Amino acid sequence: MGIDVYLKWDNQTEAENQAQYTGFSTVAGSVGYLREAYHGSPYATHALFPRPYWEITEEESEAGGKLADIAELKDRLAQAVLVATFRNHVLYEQGTDPSYAEIGDIAGKLAKVFADMDNGRGQTDDVIARITPEQVAQVEVLIEARKLPGYALAFVDFVRLAEKLAAEGRNPRVYISY
Repeated sequence: MGIDVYLKWDNQTEAENQAQYTGFSTVAGSVGYLREAYHGSPYATHALFPRPYWEITEEESEAGGKLADIAELKDRLAQAVLVATFRNHVLYEQGTDPSYAEIGDIAGKLAKVFADMDNGRGQTDDVIARITPEQVAQVEVLIEARKLPGYALAFVDFVRLAEKLAAEGRNPRVYISY
């Protein structure tokens, strides 16, 4: 069980649609698919997509999802990447001490960010409330340089794809299945 997020758009080809069926990949943002397992909070998908994306109407569902607000997604991207990285650290790697960060080539850059965050195994909104502008700025540098683990880059790629599709007038829509 988990959270699956699909990006749909006007004139999406069958091949583009099929590329989103990745077997629950956590690194497929470039094709318009995000995945998070239900292993515990915080959830990066909740950080990226505000509540209205989770409350879809039948009409929106039939249209393939809720129209993506590109500016809002870009504004929330750094927080989502930080939550994704922190979540992976706390749930799957070093455990509940966020000051001990061994995350490949970004360990040094995010160690201070993690040290400044308490154990984030709480609600996503609580974790986001503790993120500082300085932490966001640090993560934005890593986003630009693409110096992030694949699961975090998936969020970057998803938002960039939505931005590209919007610029092409293809009306990207977000559909969340959970």
